[in-house]
Amino acid sequence: MQKFYAIVEVRCEMAVRKVLGKRIVDYNLDVIKAAGAAEIFVLVQDEGMLGYFEGCEGVTAGLLAGKDEIAAGLDAKALVFDGASIIFKHVMNNSVSLNNSYYQYRQRQSLLEVEDIEKALRMSRVVDTSTYDMKEFSFIQPNRGFGEPEIVVNYQYLQALDGQFLGHIRSSLNLIVTSKHEENGVLFWEKYGANIDWDVEIGAGTEILPGVIITGKTTIGNNCQIGPYCVIKDSEIGDGCEIGPFVHIRPESELGDKVKLGNFVEVKKSKIGKGSKANHLSYLGDSVIGEGVNIGCGTVTVNYDGKHKHVTTIEDGAFVGCNSNLVAPVTIGERAYVAAGSTIYENVPKGLGIARAKQRNIEDWTPPKDRI
Repeated sequence: MQKFYAIVEVRCEMAVRKVLGKRIVDYNLDVIKAAGAAEIFVLVQDEGMLGYFEGCEGVTAGLLAGKDEIAAGLDAKALVFDGASIIFKHVMNNSVSLNNSYYQYRQRQSLLEVEDIEKALRMSRVVDTSTYDMKEFSFIQPNRGFGEPEIVVNYQYLQALDGQFLGHIRSSLNLIVTSKHEENGVLFWEKYGANIDWDVEIGAGTEILPGVIITGKTTIGNNCQIGPYCVIKDSEIGDGCEIGPFVHIRPESELGDKVKLGNFVEVKKSKIGKGSKANHLSYLGDSVIGEGVNIGCGTVTVNYDGKHKHVTTIEDGAFVGCNSNLVAPVTIGERAYVAAGSTIYENVPKGLGIARAKQRNIEDWTPPKDRI
């Protein structure tokens, strides 16, 4: 590729608003870096915005007021990007051969790619040392390829002017993400009803049901099922897990293979071993849970004393009965049992731990007259 420079104009804070886990401006910066720009200038409206780009690798930050001076000193073409805008690429193939009949229709949507940067640089009206506004690039005539199949490429320019336009950008990016995962073997029950961040990784054969939100640097293994309205952030999920519905997995959680988490379970900064299950209504925070553990309904790891967080350890094969409070720091030993309704504040190394008031029945008791 011929030498070129990039100027990214940041005129408003919409450019640094995160969409699918990345700032809008970073979508442009990623493709510019991949294309090998000689230098990238990020020029902001005022000095107060320079802080957004402190420590930003591979860019030179400055003020928009100095744009003309910078451009005049360049020895090659400069492409000008709006930091609050994204150019989407639509590739349509409407004559795919299928059994010698041309009737199949396919469409792929993506972001601007390195090949598009090359195309912009080759445009005849861009002289060697001029600047070229990439907004104009989105208005070029569709690129048609002739023969079999016929391909049409369109470019769409979306600018984040306000919340409504930001919503359009989010929807378009989310469609690209879900389509990418579909191509890799992920199954969406309703691809428009799932919200997946840009950097999320999902294994083949995994099913994503409606209303799911997966954010941050989350990785999900193969052949999992993520049920309706689950929220997962910055966590690792192994192969063959069944999650949901209505499960909240908070950052720094790690689930082994074939873990089952049912409705209304919250996991925070915990490690859960292979084959363990918490099927409903539990909070597992700051916990280390072994393999083959059963967590009964209503179990809470009491991890916070008002000042510090403490760890609950539940070893392999342990069984925690329903409505149990495990007051950390505490350890439930291998294959040990916790009786339902217990509040455990001492270690249970083996056998059965039970900590609840003894039941007493009053046979001749009658309710107050005003309650009858």
